[in-house]
Amino acid sequence: MIEDEPITHKLCVQIAARWLNGKCGVVLPEFVTYEHEIADVLGFKRDSSYMIEVKVSRSDFLRDKKKSFRAYEDTGVGNYRYYCCPRGLINALEVPDGWGLIYIYPNGKARQMLAPDRKIANHQAEKNILYSYARRAVVMGLHAKVLTPMLSRGPRPPTPAPDGPASTA
Repeated sequence: MIEDEPITHKLCVQIAARWLNGKCGVVLPEFVTYEHEIADVLGFKRDSSYMIEVKVSRSDFLRDKKKSFRAYEDTGVGNYRYYCCPRGLINALEVPDGWGLIYIYPNGKARQMLAPDRKIANHQAEKNILYSYARRAVVMGLHAKVLTPMLSRGPRPPTPAPDGPASTA
């Protein structure tokens, strides 16, 4: 990345996805489904979800506050929610309560400036998004590639009980 280049939305999404990949096992950048909210980057761990909304202009950031799932937080996705922007575009004092802030620097590095609080996420919307992701994997033939090694191993042997051999029940 050339330091004199403007930081585009697409580039911020790529950098934010790479940053989130260090926290989550599944990261979906700009994954479009029929759900009302389309996060710029959405990530999942076993017990939590992360949503990153990328902003590269002040007007876009100010418009974002008008979205219904910003006004009614329990309808939004992500237990942990962030704004991500080029360094200095959004001041930490402007970020809604409980949201985090990530700055993208001209050298292409991302840095968390403000940590988010855990929020109640719309788990039905998140399940719909993950279902859509899994369904696309099935349609594209990737599902079989994931399952084939597991199916070819056969059933797992019984796990031994802590104080002796495995039960045969």
